[in-house]
Amino acid sequence: MASWPGTLPALPFPVAFQPPDRRLRTEMGAGPDKLRTRYTRETPVSVPPMMITKAQYDTLETFYVSTLAEGTLPFDHAHPATGSTVSFRFVDRPSYRGARPEAVVANRLWWASFSLEILP
Repeated sequence: MASWPGTLPALPFPVAFQPPDRRLRTEMGAGPDKLRTRYTRETPVSVPPMMITKAQYDTLETFYVSTLAEGTLPFDHAHPATGSTVSFRFVDRPSYRGARPEAVVANRLWWASFSLEILP
């Protein structure tokens, strides 16, 4: 299993994540509603944009396109709350914008934005 590249900045934690509600509620004719677990599901993770250099841009693109087969494969990283290793997957393709106009001209600094999910 691939791991987050060490040459990239650490994933910018803290992130925001909301574990999904896996309960299914069924109304009963009388008495309290019935609750049961319906299935396991990915946990969406909001990652704030990270500033990267041109070399790190190249690394992130190679990681996404080649290592993770266009983002279809998972990678390992520490869970933001527990620190234990879990599997992540890209929800969308990384997008980029210049950090500052003069930095873009010099082709140096970029903001990378993307969303991840924690796999069950």
